Amino acid sequence: MASEQPPKSSADSYGSFTDTKRARSDILEENFVKNSWFSSGLWQTPRLRKDWHTLHDEDDGRYSSLNTFFDVLFAITINTITLQLRNRQTLPEFYHWARYYGIMISLWLSTCEYSSRFDNDDVAHKIFWSLYGIGILGMLMHVRGDEWSSNSSVFSLCLGWVYILLGTHWFRCALAISRCFLFATVLGTAKLAFGFYRMKWRMFACVCSLCWRVRTLSLSSSSWLCKNWAQRRA
Repeated sequence: MASEQPPKSSADSYGSFTDTKRARSDILEENFVKNSWFSSGLWQTPRLRKDWHTLHDEDDGRYSSLNTFFDVLFAITINTITLQLRNRQTLPEFYHWARYYGIMISLWLSTCEYSSRFDNDDVAHKIFWSLYGIGILGMLMHVRGDEWSSNSSVFSLCLGWVYILLGTHWFRCALAISRCFLFATVLGTAKLAFGFYRMKWRMFACVCSLCWRVRTLSLSSSSWLCKNWAQRRA
């Protein structure tokens, strides 16, 4: 006859429950660290998302919320200029629509060209995409208006800013990946040249405005100091 096992005490049951809970917590923590964006390091060297030795590996195919956000911004911008064309069906308005439509599609393709090859989840790319988003938002906010309006100038400034960011990261990839040096250098140079071309007049205007404000502030400060000094002497 089999001997009966003594019943477990409440302390043993509590200890077993605690061990099970701790084991589950360790598994969840391990999965979180393994699948988190910083699992491969906070600041990583640029790399190809798909290389020869990973050609047949499954890509993670991630589509982050930032990608969705940028696609929505592009769609809203194109919808804005299309509504403007519908309200004012004139030849200059059609030229405005065609020019801005081409700019937005070209920028979207340039962004996809970079992200499909070198996109990553490290801190460098998070900073890059955050600054990129600021530029896209600026373009969306200033997409209306004629060619010589202030909105057009700010739009050009934001567009140049975005292309300079893209060109800088293309150069970063060219320096880190020797096999992509020529290809990435050519594209990075082209994007930087276009970015500075779009920004040059607006940057000049901003610098002149800043110098004028500094001059005005310095003159007012000097006048106030001289007046205060004269009152004290009197």
